Amino acid sequence: MNPQLCTSNRIVCLVQELLVSSARGIQNTMVDKKEKLEFSIEKLESLLLKDISQAWNVAEMAKYMNIGVTSFIEHCKNKTSLTSINYLIELRILRSIEQIKSTNESLTLISYDCGFSSIQHFSDTFFNGSL
Repeated sequence: MNPQLCTSNRIVCLVQELLVSSARGIQNTMVDKKEKLEFSIEKLESLLLKDISQAWNVAEMAKYMNIGVTSFIEHCKNKTSLTSINYLIELRILRSIEQIKSTNESLTLISYDCGFSSIQHFSDTFFNGSL
């Protein structure tokens, strides 16, 4: 048996194993990233609800989620069927409804607590359904 042929065959097998291993590693990395993205809407919702009155913008939300703005916008739209800003507005409306039902606070105070810039903005959004 030719030793060079055996060595050559062994090298081919090692290279094939390396390629298969690399492909599996890339696939696992993609799965890990996908799982992180699937979790991110819950993480985003938690962040926004924790400080719903903050004047959030898309760049701040994307930065917190540790992804680029474009990816964040696409991901949010795919997971919620809303733009990220409309998702935030929806959360603010839901929080407003909770507060209206559970407190005797004025609508003005509730609107500011929930991140609306004015009672007019709150009224327009809440009653005219700007979503």
